[in-house]
Amino acid sequence: MRILKKIGIGIGALLSALLIAGLFLPSKIHVERSVLIQASPEAIFRMVNDLEQYQRYSPFMAADPQAKISWGDKRVGIGASMSWNGEKTGQGTMTIIDARSPEYVTLDLDFKEKGKAVAFFRFEDREGGRNATWGYDADFGANVPMRYFGLVADKVMGQYFEKGLAGMKEIVEKESPLKAK
Repeated sequence: MRILKKIGIGIGALLSALLIAGLFLPSKIHVERSVLIQASPEAIFRMVNDLEQYQRYSPFMAADPQAKISWGDKRVGIGASMSWNGEKTGQGTMTIIDARSPEYVTLDLDFKEKGKAVAFFRFEDREGGRNATWGYDADFGANVPMRYFGLVADKVMGQYFEKGLAGMKEIVEKESPLKAK
């Protein structure tokens, strides 16, 4: 009986230490990845400004093909939204909150109990094409488990962004290749 009490006290002390340490971890994260796409600026912009296109390149949707998707009143441009509910993807809503063709699209993400974030796609001319950047910013506040996730967020989410951008690049370059000048 005494040993169980000591184990309990030890586990309690460890959990308390992890909680306190977690409060000193950064609450904000930023993740972004980029790829050069050789396609027209308008075609690249359309790919992210139309939420129905998201399913074509999104590694998140590909990871949970059985997720239920529902659409808001709009599917394209500011105010367009989609919601999902899946075993792997969890539950959430994505809404386009700002867009300027062919420069950027900004999205509000609501992951319900897991919190909120902002994602963005930014497009810039580069030699040989257009640089497409997919980024993500979140503030976890006092959510200690999410602060611990923040320690690996760049690596974990960055891999998804790289895969998604590669998929977008393949689709857009095939459907709307950049014309030689």
